[in-house]
Amino acid sequence: MTKPKTSLLNTILKILLGSEKAKNRPIPKRRKTKGESRRDRPRKKPEAKEEIPRPASSPKPMVQTILNEAENLLGIPYKYAGTAPGEGFDCSGLVYYVFDRAGLRLQRASYLQAEEGERIGVKDTSPGDLIFFAHSGDRINHVGIVTSHPGEPLSMIHSSSSKGVIHTNVDASSYWKTRLKGARRVV
Repeated sequence: MTKPKTSLLNTILKILLGSEKAKNRPIPKRRKTKGESRRDRPRKKPEAKEEIPRPASSPKPMVQTILNEAENLLGIPYKYAGTAPGEGFDCSGLVYYVFDRAGLRLQRASYLQAEEGERIGVKDTSPGDLIFFAHSGDRINHVGIVTSHPGEPLSMIHSSSSKGVIHTNVDASSYWKTRLKGARRVV
């Protein structure tokens, strides 16, 4: 004779859920097993520690945000007049987008961005500064975000018309080094 299905379901539920007494019973503490040392026990998660103060040479929080945003966009294709990751970037569109994400609104065109902030010497640039280029003459038509520290070879993240958003060592590039026109600090 077979049991009705309902009593089988009730039995399964009792096994899975346990009896009322089992539900209200406190969970016993874990006991040390034979041969187990303190190091073998599961460890508690450490409490959140206070943030470690940054050394004086660390970039400002806004500069770090700018650099992180720019690095996250490496590999995005070039797009004339592009200002968003989904469509691609031109050089000034990249700068416009990255600085906007960090909370700083700049002009849209590179020659207008070359008027923002404070003029600085190229040798005095720090991460987050902008460097400007002219393909011919003195009219600014390209911009990049400095990633190098003073004393290091000058490098930038920019959107190249042939390669999209890339990291370039300006000092090692005869193309970019000869077209470099100036630098600005906007942060």
